[in-house]
Amino acid sequence: KLYFYIFVAGVFAASLIMLAIAVAWRVLPQHRDRAEPYLRKLAWAGLVVTLCMVIFVTHFPMPDDFGAYCEAHWRAQPNLDPLFSWHELFWHVERRGEIDLVRIITSGTAVQFGLNLFMLAPCAFFLRAGWRHGFWTALAIGFGTSLAIETSQLTGIFGIMPCAYRTFATEDLWANTLSAVMGWFAFHHIVSPLLKREDKE
Repeated sequence: KLYFYIFVAGVFAASLIMLAIAVAWRVLPQHRDRAEPYLRKLAWAGLVVTLCMVIFVTHFPMPDDFGAYCEAHWRAQPNLDPLFSWHELFWHVERRGEIDLVRIITSGTAVQFGLNLFMLAPCAFFLRAGWRHGFWTALAIGFGTSLAIETSQLTGIFGIMPCAYRTFATEDLWANTLSAVMGWFAFHHIVSPLLKREDKE
């Protein structure tokens, strides 16, 4: 439960910073040039909070006994199925013979996939709000960050740990990248146009 509470606290903090940036853009339309350094500091704070949350979620908890864990899981293989979560959900539906949307949405597989779709969205939001990075930059940063995370999981944090204790998953690569794209679109196509429209009014 401790890890869950820390994750929720990180999500809450990142959401508050995103809200603060949106409010600042709204209430200071005529002073945005002078306020931009402060908005950039908020964006920096949001990036730090989000990246700490991402590192925490993707690398903790660690095994209590690495020796025993590595001995028991030395044959663990990376998950190369790009649609693993979907196949898992379809398998559960076929096994039960019915479609229970509540059970599907609240299942561990669906929740984990949903977290992957959210994970890097705040990062791209902050990059767009603080530095006005474009779509391709958000896409590249999302993919690069996701690839770094998955590689660290595959190599036991780049060889620091005695063995890999998390699973490399190709599905996470495209889900996290899509997450970054969604965060960029959220600011560029929803928040920014709304603020511009309110300025005109």
